[in-house]
Amino acid sequence: MFLKFFKLFIAFTTISILLINCDNRPEANDKVSQDVAFKNMKEADDLEKIIALYNQYIGDADNKDKLLLSMGQIAMKMKISIEEFNKKKDYKNICHLRIVRSANFGDFVSYDGYHFEKILNDYPNSEFAADAEYSLIYIVPDEYNYKNLDDEKNKLELFLKKYPESNLKNNAKKRYDWIVDYLKNGGQSIVD
Repeated sequence: MFLKFFKLFIAFTTISILLINCDNRPEANDKVSQDVAFKNMKEADDLEKIIALYNQYIGDADNKDKLLLSMGQIAMKMKISIEEFNKKKDYKNICHLRIVRSANFGDFVSYDGYHFEKILNDYPNSEFAADAEYSLIYIVPDEYNYKNLDDEKNKLELFLKKYPESNLKNNAKKRYDWIVDYLKNGGQSIVD
């Protein structure tokens, strides 16, 4: 009886060790490597898209405001490391990404809003002006340690007054209403 119990114990222990080590198998590590490689490919694709749009923009394109909007929208979604940012000048010079200083979150790379501001300055009557102005609400400042919901609420309120017929009015109104309710119910306006 003791011998059967001992054999079962050894078998159970062996299976447990094998199961625990499954996470260290090469396939699991390959999956992580594949995810990192896919992310890097996506960012490289986004960089190439912005460069292609930029080349059209500096050419004789008629729709420069639309090209600017597309460049800004792609750049705004880019998530790259500081190391990657430092490797390629195009991230700064064409994509208009920059390093944001943050004591709370650690420094990170973010879009500076250049393309959206250019639409508002160079093409103020553009059909894309509202899109550009709405996007600027969510541009992270050069130093970022917290989110200020009062500031966002005020910007959304101004946007809704300036562009009451915008295709983004529903998004802006929904977010504005959420912030107002959140603050009314005792939520903090400064969010870390």
